[in-house]
Amino acid sequence: MKKSLNSSNQYVVTAGAESKTVLTKSALDRLGLVSDHAYSVIGVKNVLHPKLGKVNLVKLRNPWGRLEWKGDWSELSSLWTE
Repeated sequence: MKKSLNSSNQYVVTAGAESKTVLTKSALDRLGLVSDHAYSVIGVKNVLHPKLGKVNLVKLRNPWGRLEWKGDWSELSSLWTE
């Protein structure tokens, strides 16, 4: 019997960015990402933005905790609305 995907299933999901791909190391640094580093995916949320419509957000955890995301949807981003 095939097991269905639901919130009771637990998976380990990671993400990362290589400096050798589309973004350079300096571009990753400006965004607050560490190149060639693994991040834990700790949340996924679909939100309805008043101007952008449906937006998919992914919450990552940096195990080193030394840098903070500076791109769209960062803490100071103008994309956040009340």
